[in-house]
Amino acid sequence: MTRRQFFVRTGAGAAALALAGRTAVHAALAAAEAPKIRIGSMDGVLGGGLGAFDMARACGIEGVEIGLGPSGDHLSLLDPDLQAKYQEKMKETGVIAPSLCLGVLNSVPLKSDPRAERWVSESIDIAKALGSKMILVPFFGAGTLREKAEMDRVADIVKGLAQKALENGVTLGLENTLSAKDNVAILDRAASPLAALAVYYDVRNSTDNGYDVPAEIPFLKEKIRQIHFKDGGALLGQGKVNFRAIVPALKAIGYRGWIVLETGVPKGMSREIAAATNAGFIRGAFIDYA
Repeated sequence: MTRRQFFVRTGAGAAALALAGRTAVHAALAAAEAPKIRIGSMDGVLGGGLGAFDMARACGIEGVEIGLGPSGDHLSLLDPDLQAKYQEKMKETGVIAPSLCLGVLNSVPLKSDPRAERWVSESIDIAKALGSKMILVPFFGAGTLREKAEMDRVADIVKGLAQKALENGVTLGLENTLSAKDNVAILDRAASPLAALAVYYDVRNSTDNGYDVPAEIPFLKEKIRQIHFKDGGALLGQGKVNFRAIVPALKAIGYRGWIVLETGVPKGMSREIAAATNAGFIRGAFIDYA
């Protein structure tokens, strides 16, 4: 496929593909054939809060990644009443919460602040209550890992947390600015099953940090348990990320699971249309990945 053909397939009619996609997904599930690729979005992309589930449904997006934050000393979603509201919204919309995101760790680093370890532990309890299978554990801002000693400390911390995750059917996914090789070093030191501790891979972050994304994907292979797609402020396929090489690389390793939008809204476009178009891009890119 030429570059032009790729972007015609994944660009033209992308919003329509997203909206039509829910029917295809439901048909596959009814036939007991789980689709290889499911499309989710961070809640902030869809306006945040419970309303993100309504917008996801409108955009043909099947899952919402819920951002977690503290209320005092504990994560706010530990509250059973708030959990019940999310459970009811998921039942109402048919949109699930495949993953949770601990964005607060970018300012309260796991490498150095004891509160962070407690919040990761609490997030596992929340994930179990909401039926979420993945928790994004990020390392940006104040939490950025720069030295080997920091990587080793984090590996030692998450090793204990991974045991709790395993017991509750949850995976901790590490997302950071590190190379694939450095991520593997952390996983090796933690020595935890991939079902409990793995990589949450972000194609734009790795591109921005100068890594060869199409080469990192086969290097990490099954260690990639969930993926973020974004392309700066542009619609997917209209920025600097080499999706033309990334999509075949994901197919080649047999990746199956969630691709989650962490996308922006281009000037002059509504949030809903931007999200639907980006979801359609993914659906078009994987249209032959049955």
